[in-house]
Amino acid sequence: MRRQPGAVLFGIGLVVAGFLTILSALFPVITGQTSVRPVGLQELWPALVILGGAAMLVQAIFRPERLNGLIFLGIITLLVGVVCLVFSLKVGNLAWRDMGRWWPVFLIILAIGFMSVFVAEDMRNRSLLIPMYVTGGLGFLILPFTLGMTRTNAFAQTLQLWPMLVVLIVLLFLFRPTPADISSDRDSLSGQ
Repeated sequence: MRRQPGAVLFGIGLVVAGFLTILSALFPVITGQTSVRPVGLQELWPALVILGGAAMLVQAIFRPERLNGLIFLGIITLLVGVVCLVFSLKVGNLAWRDMGRWWPVFLIILAIGFMSVFVAEDMRNRSLLIPMYVTGGLGFLILPFTLGMTRTNAFAQTLQLWPMLVVLIVLLFLFRPTPADISSDRDSLSGQ
């Protein structure tokens, strides 16, 4: 039977989360402070998402074979959980109503997922850079507009950001797959 470190981590995390939930509910009774509202599952549910993402990453790291799908999904799940926890706990006065302004962060998280798989493959699969640049670039480009950081209309502001397009084109040109990369990818796929 093969050990599943990700499942062990998730199980331990669930036990700790249950213990903390019970402790949070009992805190006002034990201390006599009835004005303190316990933090419940409605605020802490993103911690379970974070725990799931961490379990996937641990599972991918401690396996002898590379599980790039688990790395990709684990990073995305972990970071989405962190963002949701920030909104759930109202860190920095952010609330769920503000999600409509912050949604481009999820595009950036998707780009981070592609980047982690690229790094996990020893930076060999350059085809992962294209979706990383596209999703991350769109996220960073749209975020100032959704946050209301621009004072002019969107078209005029976009025209002012044209140098970013040049940088993106140069990066795509520098990291484009070469025929040698494509043939080595093809060889590695046929060898599996």
